[in-house]
Amino acid sequence: MCGLRQSWPGIPRPMPMGQEPGGHRRQRGSPVGMPRLSVPTPRQPASAPEFPVPAPSRDLCNQPRRGGESGYRACTPRRTAANPARRWKHLPGRSPSVDFAFAATLPVAFQSLGLRTSKAFTAHMSPGKALRIACAIVATLLLAAILLEARSTVRSNALAMPKAGRAFDERVIEIRADWFDAKTPAVFEFEPSEETRQLAKRHMTLDGIRPRTWYSYVPKDGVRMPLVILFHGAGRDGLSMIEMWKDTAQRHGVALVAPNSWGATWSLDDLAPQFLADIASEIAPHDQIDGSQVFLFGHSDGAVYAQVLLNRTQGPWLAAATHGGYAPPDHLRPAQTARPIRMYLGEEDEIFDLDRAREVAGWFARHGSRTELLVIPDHNHWFYEIGPQVADDAWTWFSSLPD
Repeated sequence: MCGLRQSWPGIPRPMPMGQEPGGHRRQRGSPVGMPRLSVPTPRQPASAPEFPVPAPSRDLCNQPRRGGESGYRACTPRRTAANPARRWKHLPGRSPSVDFAFAATLPVAFQSLGLRTSKAFTAHMSPGKALRIACAIVATLLLAAILLEARSTVRSNALAMPKAGRAFDERVIEIRADWFDAKTPAVFEFEPSEETRQLAKRHMTLDGIRPRTWYSYVPKDGVRMPLVILFHGAGRDGLSMIEMWKDTAQRHGVALVAPNSWGATWSLDDLAPQFLADIASEIAPHDQIDGSQVFLFGHSDGAVYAQVLLNRTQGPWLAAATHGGYAPPDHLRPAQTARPIRMYLGEEDEIFDLDRAREVAGWFARHGSRTELLVIPDHNHWFYEIGPQVADDAWTWFSSLPD
């Protein structure tokens, strides 16, 4: 019914032309359906209009139409104290009382919907337009409520945790890693310790014409050691990753290399595999590094970088483990040699979604990689409390892989 101009039930239609209620004749030039404004004759009792109507404006009433058209202009009463809500222009087929009722009740209707209206807004709006706007508002609110409810249902179903060992893709080994002691600090602050600054060695190497800084840590045990290349998160540096891995390196005899990104974070358009291979070979002759045992580990943006590096390059790295991140599927390509990958993700990670992580893990599994997804309950994106535990678990997995 919205927007249709029609007479309303229970509202009298205008009298025939020239005839007004009470037997009065319409004055020449007055609009059809408006009560006579002249004083009735003594023989006729005075009857006030149904609603008070101010005197018509002289400049609008009883003036010939433009262009030589027949008839006279309709009167549009000005706003007065007696008529605070300016009446809309009368339309044929509707009583003037209906116009006044719309003018008086439209602001109340809008306020009931929680909308603010001004007098100027409602004064120049026809009832038909008001009805269309009201119907559009109600329909929009109902549609928004339906969409929000549907979105909430879909998201809750998508984030529902499947049984241990199962994921969206049957080839993905999904594990609920409830053995981690995930702690949430009161303040999210972290700086590498002074001990780590003393243990790690700082290097400067040219990557083409760009100077690159990287850190290394090699336990002094005199044996050939495997190497793990570490990639930090956005806004951090290599020392932050050495801090998380140094205890694991000391216990298991693992050499660490942690380059700084070129800029605030890693660029997927500048993978620089040759630079990484060069720094791995640079320390190998001096520190007895086993060049055939090279692995990748990254956190957050570093996790994204490590996955793309493993997928799109043919370096010496054998596998990758990542925490709190996954690669965009549009940056992945089917690789000639599919290598193993393990992904750690907090169940409450506020940056990387578990549903999307399952999709990326499924992509790796479909393209031949041995893929494991470890979901850590009660854990978010913060790495610098749980980091040493993840490092130790990742190295246990690295060392279990077949040669």
